[in-house]
Amino acid sequence: MKSNMRKLFDETVEITKIKNHGLALHMTKCMEELGELTQSVNRTLGNKQRKITDTDKSIRENVLEESADTFQCLISIMSDYNITYDELKEALTKKNKKWLNQINEIQK
Repeated sequence: MKSNMRKLFDETVEITKIKNHGLALHMTKCMEELGELTQSVNRTLGNKQRKITDTDKSIRENVLEESADTFQCLISIMSDYNITYDELKEALTKKNKKWLNQINEIQK
């Protein structure tokens, strides 16, 4: 049985195949979504003025929504290169180990 994350990854890949706009548009959309995520985060950091209607809860919900949009775009780009869930999982495992090693070296 597929994990929930793998199922979501595969579903996003399938949607990308149906709604394939090409790599250039996927990159542009990803930059747009990452910019929107950055704006939401900046509201919590005080780098961007909050709207009158902004609450901590509404900002959190927006960060979550923009994060999901960004993930969709990243998966679309990976799909353009036929990168699988297992390859992503393996790459993340390697990156996390590298990150932890760097942190451990700094803390020595």
